[in-house]
Amino acid sequence: MNTESILQREETRARANGLISPSGMRSGSVDGHRALIEAPKTSRRRCHCGCGNRATHTGLGDGIALMMGCELSVRRWVRDGHGRKA
Repeated sequence: MNTESILQREETRARANGLISPSGMRSGSVDGHRALIEAPKTSRRRCHCGCGNRATHTGLGDGIALMMGCELSVRRWVRDGHGRKA
């Protein structure tokens, strides 16, 4: 599945659930749908969780990229809505 189809699916889901207002504003990650996709292979960012690995995945909130990190940190963000607690 490519990134374009994932983003289209997320936008369709947000519109169906009424998360996009008539002015075009979307809700954020707190009350919206969260998902993850793989980051481009050329990404050289490091993960924020402290593991030291590359940020291989992107976290989407209603189809908008909101965060990047390793797969584990993004999966936790999708499940819980927040990153690692300090």
